[in-house]
Amino acid sequence: MGNSQIEESYGHKARIQLSFSSYMRLSLFISVTFALTMTLVLNLLAQSETASRINVDSLNQWITLYTFLGFLLFNLASAALSYVAYRAWCQQQHGLKMTGKFALQIDDN
Repeated sequence: MGNSQIEESYGHKARIQLSFSSYMRLSLFISVTFALTMTLVLNLLAQSETASRINVDSLNQWITLYTFLGFLLFNLASAALSYVAYRAWCQQQHGLKMTGKFALQIDDN
């Protein structure tokens, strides 16, 4: 097993192009966060407007399960489809220009 060294650089600009798996991992993080937020918001809205004819337990279960899964699956499908445009744009622009904290792993083989 070779030694690997990580060099961090702060406040610099870099051009990057994410692989499909990295792009989808980032999209998964964003999608889960968005789906959880929307599920919580809709649950709070449903609890504030209870009526005598509505089975609140059934409604909360439906909102929690289907809203979370719907937002998550829709966002991930959108990310997978948008990767084609992202990759083409990055190839034309020689990467996506970003600023921030970057850590480069240098393998000593």
